[in-house]
Amino acid sequence: MRHSGKSNEIERYQRESGAAAYQLKYRSTWIRRLDDTREHRIMSRLLHRIDHGLNILDVACGAGRFGELLVGQARSATFLDLSMPMLQLCRHAMGEGGANQTTFIRAGAASLPFRDDSFDLTVAVRLLHHFHDPLRRTELITELLRVARRWVILTFADRASLKGRQRRIRRRWLGRKRGEAMIERAEVLSLAAAEAFQRVTIVPISRLFSTQVYVLLERQRHTPERSRAGLCELDAVPCNTEVGTMRRNMIYAAVFDKPS
Repeated sequence: MRHSGKSNEIERYQRESGAAAYQLKYRSTWIRRLDDTREHRIMSRLLHRIDHGLNILDVACGAGRFGELLVGQARSATFLDLSMPMLQLCRHAMGEGGANQTTFIRAGAASLPFRDDSFDLTVAVRLLHHFHDPLRRTELITELLRVARRWVILTFADRASLKGRQRRIRRRWLGRKRGEAMIERAEVLSLAAAEAFQRVTIVPISRLFSTQVYVLLERQRHTPERSRAGLCELDAVPCNTEVGTMRRNMIYAAVFDKPS
């Protein structure tokens, strides 16, 4: 699910108590509730700009904060996270209504166990700001683009945002510890362009109070040469049969070898 400078956070989210705390995170204060409301409005607007009846992948889905919106847009939806407790919460959040069109897979975001162009839309919300290593971010963004046939929605902490500039000043002059990884827009857009994706729109959560921005990308042409030899197909086995009895009602663990 998460990596880099927040390994203790990753470990916390692997536990049921940590996953439960994360599920309540966006209800804990009025500011977080306001951010959550804004983000749902943004996500809804972005989804309305693209087609309905899509095959959707939500990477690092957490407790399924946007699950209901995505399932409402989807022909089928796959929710992927490294944390089993998170996936269990996500599955519970979907309820029985989405059971026949949703799949839950336990896997990491850096090596997605899917073929190129497997999904019409790939979504990754509040993932990239955990990764300070540019090479690691490149790996993650490239994977999101690789498995997307046409659309990608992702978020990142915008280095040029007002709050981002304020945080850099505080760190420089007050010695504050390093926080979220802030990214130049050009970094994301150049990686997208290399995979034939172009920006449709960039929407900040708040121009004054948040570093996070939502980006909608669209593939401009199909590029067969981008296919990567050695990437494996999904080979999944049930890892928690108590979650459900139908195939699409189970949580699966991706079992595969990373390409050499």
